[in-house]
Amino acid sequence: MDANNTQNRPGSSSSSSSSSSSSSSSSRFDASAPVDEGTAPSTFSGFQELPKQLAALKEYAAYYVAAKVDSLKITARNIGIFAGLGVVGLIAFGTIVSTAVVLLMVGLSIAIGWIFGHGYDYAWVGALIVGLLVLGGMAATVIFGMRWITNTSRASLVKKYENRQREQRVNLGRDVRGREADDAEQRQQSVA
Repeated sequence: MDANNTQNRPGSSSSSSSSSSSSSSSSRFDASAPVDEGTAPSTFSGFQELPKQLAALKEYAAYYVAAKVDSLKITARNIGIFAGLGVVGLIAFGTIVSTAVVLLMVGLSIAIGWIFGHGYDYAWVGALIVGLLVLGGMAATVIFGMRWITNTSRASLVKKYENRQREQRVNLGRDVRGREADDAEQRQQSVA
């Protein structure tokens, strides 16, 4: 065992003859005593470093949070940029499609005008016929589309409630309609 291990410890009654060993051992527990260069740092010096370590930890945590916040800001900015580019692209695409449709309609109206008469004097006839056909086609699409959507929606609702009534008959022995009939029969009996 080394000499430091056999020195006086707080609450110990053993003594030592070496004065230098005794002073280094007592300095380990005495906060006011100077620390020898050759000995290990005392427990108290670790507590003295604690505020500095906590300040460093606080700075590192603040750095981490600031980096995460900046990362979220950059992500939000990029989303905004790409959303703006998407809107601009959608507008450009819509404009191109609209222009193509207008050119097609104008071309058709001129061609039909030429069929009715040779020259641009009858171009109005082609424009009138193409306009009526396009508007009629759009109206027919809307009317038949709405009917199809309504019928499909109604059919799915009817099927849903028929399935539910079937499950009621299996699980409960009767369904809502049977319950209504029983209630109506009881009302008639109570009136009579």
